[in-house]
Amino acid sequence: MVESITYDDSTKELLLTIDLIQWRQPSYNERTDSEIITKTLKFTGISHYELSPITLIFDNNDILEMKFIPTTDDEQVEFILDGDDIIKLTIQAEHVEWIDI
Repeated sequence: MVESITYDDSTKELLLTIDLIQWRQPSYNERTDSEIITKTLKFTGISHYELSPITLIFDNNDILEMKFIPTTDDEQVEFILDGDDIIKLTIQAEHVEWIDI
């Protein structure tokens, strides 16, 4: 579920904070692991970022689909999110990594 999206135009960085449902994973241990973990994807070197429809409010939007789109330069990923409307998030970036915030 998407918790937040933060884009900084000056640094060309985008942070996508996601709640991951850990209890559905094969390695989940109910005695030692939390059911949900929050992780952030940090995209750097953004050359394209589009959110349609434009929304500033995210309320645990489910990720319905995620796909990679071939480009000639950077990597591009598209997320389809469920909310009051279907939201399409497209990000083209040089690099992406998991970070803990």
